[in-house]
Amino acid sequence: MIDAEGFQNCPMELSVGVGGGHSSTKTSFLDPNVEGRQHNRVVVSQRPNVRSDGWLEIEIGEFFNSWPRRRSPDEC
Repeated sequence: MIDAEGFQNCPMELSVGVGGGHSSTKTSFLDPNVEGRQHNRVVVSQRPNVRSDGWLEIEIGEFFNSWPRRRSPDEC
């Protein structure tokens, strides 16, 4: 059992974006022990997965890169 101290009862808004373009936002409980439920009229169904190394992970969004451009070492 994972102890997610402080995250038991409060859904969090998670967002990720790419360089001023597309962004994705989700609402989720960060405690993996909380089942999906409704909180203040917001339906929250996703919860983090416990990885084999004990860390938690959650999917925030998906992004498709249609142009695989290689960078030269001086661009990094």
